Amino acid sequence: MNHFFANLLGMLCLSSACLQAAGEQPLDIVAIESHSQWWPVRLTLLEDVQAPDGNIKAGRDVMLVRVEDGLVIADSGRMGMLTLQPEQTDLVERARARQDIPWSGQGKLSHELANKLIDPQTRRQNNPETFNEVDYLVILYGQLGTEPCQKLFAAVEAAQEQWSHDGLNCTVLFLPMQTGKAELMAAFEAGEVTWPSMFPYLSTGYIDVLHHQPQNGTLVLVDKNGRLLARVESEGEEQLSIGMAEVGRKMQEDKLTHGVAMPSTETAI
Repeated sequence: MNHFFANLLGMLCLSSACLQAAGEQPLDIVAIESHSQWWPVRLTLLEDVQAPDGNIKAGRDVMLVRVEDGLVIADSGRMGMLTLQPEQTDLVERARARQDIPWSGQGKLSHELANKLIDPQTRRQNNPETFNEVDYLVILYGQLGTEPCQKLFAAVEAAQEQWSHDGLNCTVLFLPMQTGKAELMAAFEAGEVTWPSMFPYLSTGYIDVLHHQPQNGTLVLVDKNGRLLARVESEGEEQLSIGMAEVGRKMQEDKLTHGVAMPSTETAI
């Protein structure tokens, strides 16, 4: 009898292993949140929900912005931004269908933003493939000519060398707030803004849709698919320095979760 149960247990374990190998293991919101490459572009509402500008019926598709703290943040278009429980959508089913997509693939958010940004050197629009190899986006929000924005710029410029030395594959983007096109172009000319930037007529809409709810002088670190990893506000110099170090640490930690080894910084003897 003991031999029989031992064989039965072995068969059950083998079946479980086969299901996992086939990608059939149960998904929870924690796993989905940490694997942003599984995030779909769209979701379908499974029940009626209350939006800022009215009620939305079940069956309506919405655009997934990100999964954050176990919640689903989605854009319903003219009805406004939504914060939903995962079970109000078909997120789990859609994520399960994407489990074979590797982290190394093209980023959804980096691809979406690439050709909405202007290169400060050429003053030309980037092409959609500009950020294909980028893993992390460091998004700066600020009003040009103000102290919070200037302090944030200085802190980021100082931190970029360390991020590069640490082998962190990121790019910095600037989304201006309450800034005119002529002011942005003058900042390009003066070398005040050295990162790909969005023209104000576009940045207003993207600030709403990205839903980071920034202050003047806010830095937001996201992965290439939009997963929120860190947020830094432009406060005192010491706080900014700590914040920049935290941004670098978050990128290093997240990189390791995807099975990508960090390059060695030791010097060969």
